[in-house]
Amino acid sequence: MISSQILSTFMPIFMLAIALSMDAFSVSLGMGTIARRKQQIFHIGLGVGVFHFVMPLVGIALGQYLAERIGTISSVIGGLLLMFIGLQIFFSSFTEQKVKKFVPIGIGLYMFAFGVSVDSLTIGLGLGMFGTKVIVTLVLFGAFSCMFTWLGLWLGRTTHMKLGSWTSILGGGILIAFSLLLLFHTYFK
Repeated sequence: MISSQILSTFMPIFMLAIALSMDAFSVSLGMGTIARRKQQIFHIGLGVGVFHFVMPLVGIALGQYLAERIGTISSVIGGLLLMFIGLQIFFSSFTEQKVKKFVPIGIGLYMFAFGVSVDSLTIGLGLGMFGTKVIVTLVLFGAFSCMFTWLGLWLGRTTHMKLGSWTSILGGGILIAFSLLLLFHTYFK
C-alpha cells in the first residue's frame, strides 16, 4: 500500500508533469502533420523531453528573484515562436512548394522544442521556491513530455496520412491558436 506521505509528496508533481505534457501533446498534434518519418518523430519527442527536463532546471537555478521578469518574456517568446511555425505550416499548405515548409530538424527542432518547453522554465522558478524533489520532478517532466509529444506526433501523422493536405491547414491552425492562447494568457492574467 502506498503511504499517504509518498502520495501527498509525489501526486502534485505527477499531476503537474501531466499538465505540462498536455501542452506538448496539443502542439505536437499540429506538428505531426509535417513530421513524416518515425525517426523524425522520435527525435522531436526526445528533444521536447530533454527541454522539459532542462528548462525547469534552469528555472530552479535562477530562483525567485527573476520569476516575475522572466515569466512574461519567456511566454511571449514561446508564443511568438509557435505562431511563426504555425503560420509557416498553414500558408505553405496553400502553395505548391514555392515556400519551404518548416522542418523540425536541426535548428527547427530546437526552435520547436524551446517554444513548447518555455512554460516549464517559469514552472521551475516556482518549484525552486518550494524545495521539491528536483531530480524526480525533472525526470517526470521530461519523460511525460516526451511520451505525450510522441503520441501527439503519431496521431497528427496518422491523421495526415488519411486526410492529406487538409491536416497541414489544421495543424498550422492548431499551432496558431495555441500561440494566441499563450500570448493572450500572458497579457490578461
